[in-house]
This record gives sequence, C-alpha cells and structure tokens, in this order.
Amino acid sequence: MAWFLGVQNPTHGIPNDMHGGDCALMLLSEVKKPEHFFYLKNGAQVKSLCDLENAVNEMDDKTFGHHVSNNRNDFAVWVREVVRDHRLANKLEQLETREQHQRALSVRVGFLRRKAGINVPNTA
Repeated sequence: MAWFLGVQNPTHGIPNDMHGGDCALMLLSEVKKPEHFFYLKNGAQVKSLCDLENAVNEMDDKTFGHHVSNNRNDFAVWVREVVRDHRLANKLEQLETREQHQRALSVRVGFLRRKAGINVPNTA
C-alpha cells in the first residue's frame, strides 16, 4: 500500500497569484482529501506540515528509516507533490538523519507561521 494514494489533481497548493501571508497560510493548512494524507508506517496520519513536524519529532528510528533512506525520501515527495512547498521539499531531499529533518521542519514551519501572522510559542 502506498503511503499516500497519489496526486492526479491536487487541490492543495499555492495559486500563482498568491503571495506573502496568504501563501504561508495555504502551506500550513491541512490537506482536505484523505487520499492525499501521508500515512506513516506506524499508522499515524499526517495532514499538514505541522502534523509532519510533530510526527517526525515523535516517531521512532525504525519508522523514520522506512520513509527516508539512501534512495528515497517519502517526506520530500509528499511535501512537493501534495503540500506544494518546493523549497522545503528540496531541503528535505538533501537530508539524511531524523534530527536534520526535525530541524528543517521546525525552521520552515516557524518561518511560515511568522509570515502568516500566527503566534509562535516561545520554546526557549
């Protein structure tokens, strides 16, 4: 079974005329169709970049290794094809470890939240 069911006609993504905070909100929003959700090997469902950030932080190394290896990065594919955040997808493709993915997702989600005007809790 595929980790997501494919994206023939994606409805989630950025219209060409969208910029700034609206664009950031779109990238942070939940995917609406279940066939576009990311289904982790451990059974969890991911519907947004925020969900993916939390899932990568909480998953075990075995689950991470199932989705990211030398010849594949399921997270980068989902982020590119479903969420349509090409900048983050390109970054994730270059990474190998769970810690690197955690950091990249944290930085990107934090940036998008600030751009969208969403309060970001201070974790320091």
